[in-house]
Amino acid sequence: MTSKKQTCAMELRNFFKLKDREEISKQAYFKARQNLDPEVFTYLNDNYLNNFYKHPDEVKTWKGYIVLAIDGSKVEIPNSEENREKYGVLRNQNETESPARAMISGLFDVFNKFFLDLQICNIHESELDAAEKNLEAIRRNYS
Repeated sequence: MTSKKQTCAMELRNFFKLKDREEISKQAYFKARQNLDPEVFTYLNDNYLNNFYKHPDEVKTWKGYIVLAIDGSKVEIPNSEENREKYGVLRNQNETESPARAMISGLFDVFNKFFLDLQICNIHESELDAAEKNLEAIRRNYS
């Protein structure tokens, strides 16, 4: 919360001391956090980036172009049945299944140092397909 690399308990204690508020327990904090809709972070990020790119004098470019980079990678994700069904697994030569895995692809503004989009796809999708989804997302969100 305050980016001082402390334990959650210390962060909470310091935060409430700073705000001169009554402390809450770690358990209460984590329980309340479960009610937070993760889409709020996507909304806030998109809103921030839209406002940033509306001010061209602040945007760093190369010869007038925004320089973007895309990279994809296969990653291991939590091995739940839901993730195995949605994102897939790989099989080795002995037909043994791996844990759940996904293809991730990130679109990055090189000079302004912002991730503009991140896609989490089925492990069997290609990096090219994931990159196309990255580009579709920024056309939709930042046009």
